[in-house]
Amino acid sequence: MENGIFVHELKPQKELDLSYYIEECHHSQNPKECVSLYDQWSVSYDDVMKRVEYQGPKLLIQVCLSHLGSVLAKNEKVNILEIGPGSGESGRLLKLAVEERFGKNAWKKINLDGIDGSTGMLEQARNQIPAVYRNLYHEILLPDKPSANLAPGSYDVVMGVGVFSQGHMQAEHIRHFVEPVKEKGGMIIFGCREKWYLQLNMKKKLEDLEETGVWRFVEKAVLPGYTQNGNGTYFVYERL
Repeated sequence: MENGIFVHELKPQKELDLSYYIEECHHSQNPKECVSLYDQWSVSYDDVMKRVEYQGPKLLIQVCLSHLGSVLAKNEKVNILEIGPGSGESGRLLKLAVEERFGKNAWKKINLDGIDGSTGMLEQARNQIPAVYRNLYHEILLPDKPSANLAPGSYDVVMGVGVFSQGHMQAEHIRHFVEPVKEKGGMIIFGCREKWYLQLNMKKKLEDLEETGVWRFVEKAVLPGYTQNGNGTYFVYERL
């Protein structure tokens, strides 16, 4: 504690094990502390996730792809927003999957943006080769404030994975998946570890939005292999 401000002391790199950043970020006391950890983790993030067999982005794209065909068919251009793109793995996988399923010209119809609170992670996403993101916005999204970067109703699809957990986004943050997507047909696709879905009481928030006519439930998929130790829960909603 310095001058009444919490200062996170990071262990020397040589002392870190695979679980250090994962455990620390889930015990973050506030958004700035969480972002600071990701900034410091960003260079080794992909290596750590590969070694712990994290498959969240792969499963997200699997779910997304099953709904993207109808969106591509209805629109000359498709604007997609990823919340919490991290190092850009989901974007990379999305481009590969779209080109494989729908052909290389299909990707030319897609504009993919991302928004993340960590400048370090955004730098990794920005360095994806080939480049997959049109815009990458730096912003810590708060549950009680609208985004300063995302215009309401400007995206056909809003997606994200791994952002809802202890120390990260809470159930109330779901507004940031809803507000940027187009009404009357925009798709919202997101996934999280099954334990966080239960611990954050997300079920009530999602059902409340359905009851008030904000969106329509389309699909829930509990998929194995999200992590070494748990399933992933993925949701698809259509904006009303």
